[in-house]
Amino acid sequence: MRSRKIAKSAILTLGIVLLIGAFVGAALAREKFEEKFEKTESLAKDGKVIINNISGKIDVQVWDQAQVKVEATKVSDASSLDKAKENSAKVTIEVTKTGNIVQVETKYPEGSHNLNVSVHYLVHVPDRASVKVKSVSGSVSAAAIGGTFEGSITSGSASLTKIAGAVDCRTVSGGIDVQDVGSDVDLKTVSGSITAARIKGSVDAETTSGGVTLTDVSGAKAVRAKVLSGGIVYDGQIAAGGKYVLETLSGGVKVVLPANAAFELEAETFSGHVSSEFPITMSGKISPKELRGVVNGGGASLRLKSFSGGIDIEKKK
Repeated sequence: MRSRKIAKSAILTLGIVLLIGAFVGAALAREKFEEKFEKTESLAKDGKVIINNISGKIDVQVWDQAQVKVEATKVSDASSLDKAKENSAKVTIEVTKTGNIVQVETKYPEGSHNLNVSVHYLVHVPDRASVKVKSVSGSVSAAAIGGTFEGSITSGSASLTKIAGAVDCRTVSGGIDVQDVGSDVDLKTVSGSITAARIKGSVDAETTSGGVTLTDVSGAKAVRAKVLSGGIVYDGQIAAGGKYVLETLSGGVKVVLPANAAFELEAETFSGHVSSEFPITMSGKISPKELRGVVNGGGASLRLKSFSGGIDIEKKK
């Protein structure tokens, strides 16, 4: 008898759970509506393109036309298809030209909340144009930009390749990956890692939470990497008279330099070790946690600092 009561109770409980699940499923059922947008605007090949978006990814590519081609997809998510269409209509895309600048902007109605409408962009720009992007939520990618690149992202990552001019990119939450840049780079994020490879210019990289990895850097008169929580790796050249400062609070510092690199060294750690594959003409006190001296006659200034982590200076193999 008792087993039957338990069985009935279990069946009743299961039925209630299934009924609640059905109601919740119905409440959460969503309809999606997608709407395409396309517009082309003339622009000199060395002009500038500004893109402002609230929600959605942005991809910038180049072509050999003296035009900007904007292809966008509005994606609206709502409780019904009619509501999704209604919300999509409230969000507009404006493409305007002023002088030598084309601006692309996503417009939401004032006071709008919970529209759940995102806009994803594919923008083709002239092959020597400069680009400026601002995004609140969404990833940003750009390739083969012939001018400079500026990026400001609140939530989302940035991936940039083959940028001829200088790069200035900042995120609040999201990593930054930059490759093949022909000039200086300035990279900042609060939460995310920074990687930069094949940079022909100076580097300024800073993150609160995440590592910094700089590889194949050449022609830099100044390199600064600062991290609160994470390690730093620098693998590149150093120039005579250049200034190189790598500092982290929690993490290690690794530097890989050519065998003929010439520099004045200051390296110190509070909790860790300092090691060097280079012969150093020492100055000041000698300590496992601190090194000061000259390598190959000096030339550049190299300052390495970690509060909690080791410091390793290696010769490039």
